[in-house]
Amino acid sequence: FPSHDMQVEFDFQVWSFVRIIKKSKMKRFSQTIFLLTFTLLVYSQEENRWFIEKKNGNFGFIDSLGNEVFSTKFDMLSENYSCGLVTFREGSKYGYLDLNGKIIFKTEKYFGEFSEDLLSVEENGRFYYLNTLGEKALELSKLKTPKEKVIIRAFNFHSGLALVELKSNSSDELLYGYIDKNGKWFIEPVFQHATSFVEGVAYVVKENKNYFMNIKGDLIVQLNEKDEIRLS
Repeated sequence: FPSHDMQVEFDFQVWSFVRIIKKSKMKRFSQTIFLLTFTLLVYSQEENRWFIEKKNGNFGFIDSLGNEVFSTKFDMLSENYSCGLVTFREGSKYGYLDLNGKIIFKTEKYFGEFSEDLLSVEENGRFYYLNTLGEKALELSKLKTPKEKVIIRAFNFHSGLALVELKSNSSDELLYGYIDKNGKWFIEPVFQHATSFVEGVAYVVKENKNYFMNIKGDLIVQLNEKDEIRLS
């Protein structure tokens, strides 16, 4: 289960709560002191939610006024919301909670976090995307692939496009391309290697040459072969 390195230093935690006290009415003061007393860790958070780990072992979230939104004894709870949802695990089941801690849907295994309101899922060799209600929004079963190539991985959407990895049936050769939210190829799978887009730019390898590419599929910069490219 991924860690997101979002923990802040204790002095920043206290400073944040001081700001809360100053901006709130006095009745908030007791709530804040309660949280400082019974909270073990506080993490910076988006969506107006702050992850907390309590000394009693509960995990949950508070809002920016220090009000507890929810907490319970999850086996695991992600520290970050993504597209209004946060991942949890109870026993062998995973699932997604909304901003108020309501369970939206459960899954048999961990599929990661949402991006652009869609989540990439692989199940028994089938690839599809779920929306934030847990409904199938996009299936790749009808996606046309090059001869003797099959999909082995579909990544989350970034900049409106999702990276898809293909493998040859007869060799270890890999190909990469990008689909749009209609489930069709937007940039054909012609790359030996590729990454998801970051702020509209992706790194790709074509015909053994390294490039940066924009979301139109234009190879905008050819990289020096001597440059070391490190992919995360």
